Amino acid sequence: MDVIEAITERKSIRDFKKDLVPQPVIREILEIACRAPSAMNTQPWEFTVVGNDVLDSVRHAIVEKLKAGERPHSEHSVVGWPAESVYRHRQVELAKQLFQLMDIKREDSDKRSQWVERGFRFFDAPAGR
Repeated sequence: MDVIEAITERKSIRDFKKDLVPQPVIREILEIACRAPSAMNTQPWEFTVVGNDVLDSVRHAIVEKLKAGERPHSEHSVVGWPAESVYRHRQVELAKQLFQLMDIKREDSDKRSQWVERGFRFFDAPAGR
């Protein structure tokens, strides 16, 4: 696969098999990821890969905080996010389309909350970062 094909054929997947990802595969992915360009060549990569009980515990803790009304916190931010911008508008429009496809009505706060929680559970992926 060449670069152009990799870019044009890429997909964002939010549904995962329950199969465990073999450690050598995770290691190889991270080694390749470390070669990605970074601002001013700072290469600020730090990875913690969790799975099984640890991942379940992290998911549970995040969802409980979310249910308690705590806003998600990240040490990393995107400049201007989540300020109103073209990106925020795109996010909202995409969510509307996605919810329509999944038959989640605007007034159905339970189903919308379940979808948000799924994101904070790493979309139920078998490994999380």
